[in-house]
Amino acid sequence: MIIIVTKKGNKMKVVNLIGVFLFILLILGCNNNPQETKGGWYIISENNEILGDAIFTKYDVDVVWIDSSYINNSMVYEVVGRFNPEATSKLSEFTEHNIGKRFGFVLNGEIITSPVIEQKNEKGGFSIISVPLFTQKSKALKTYESLFNENSY
Repeated sequence: MIIIVTKKGNKMKVVNLIGVFLFILLILGCNNNPQETKGGWYIISENNEILGDAIFTKYDVDVVWIDSSYINNSMVYEVVGRFNPEATSKLSEFTEHNIGKRFGFVLNGEIITSPVIEQKNEKGGFSIISVPLFTQKSKALKTYESLFNENSY
């Protein structure tokens, strides 16, 4: 549950955002056919095709959050996280042997981001930012929520 506390004059106001997140989960949970959707981290071809099975899925994620910053007078949102220890070990080996390949995050069959692996990742951290940039908070929230929702992919 996320609670925002604001102070207006001498009164404290508590806003509960759980309803917003439950609504997002409801929307994301509507697709129950896993045969038609893909989600997770995949090797991506130069022709922008998803290759093979997911290397990592939401079940490999230990912690995830949304970060934001201003770029060119626009708020940009980024989904940031870290894989669990077992997946981090797998990621370290995987990235070491796949330098130069595109490795992307896919949500419901759509490639959200697919950067080129430039070096071994031993820490297990990841960042998901779309091109064009996540300037709409709703798209970043959808990606963020997909990492928790059982029916998201």
